[in-house]
Amino acid sequence: MGTDVKALARWAIGRGYRLRFTTRQGQRAQGIVTVAEGRQQPFDYDAVTQVIELPDRCIQIDEYGWEVGPPGAPDRKSDERWGELGGLDERADRP
Repeated sequence: MGTDVKALARWAIGRGYRLRFTTRQGQRAQGIVTVAEGRQQPFDYDAVTQVIELPDRCIQIDEYGWEVGPPGAPDRKSDERWGELGGLDERADRP
């Protein structure tokens, strides 16, 4: 049976990103994520821990594709400043 990538796909779709898989073995998947403006980054996804590893950060998601953080972290689902690839969009603080 293949790697379960439902949560990863939901994460990408919810942000308007595209995924291209290069490898899907066991509980891991690797590939390229393309953001809306065309920028691409490689990713490595662990379906067991539901962690997306990008070159500059790791993103933990739940089974619905929502980003989750350590206990006590801000709720990213309701944070309008949450932007590209899971980082705070500093432009949202500007008028």
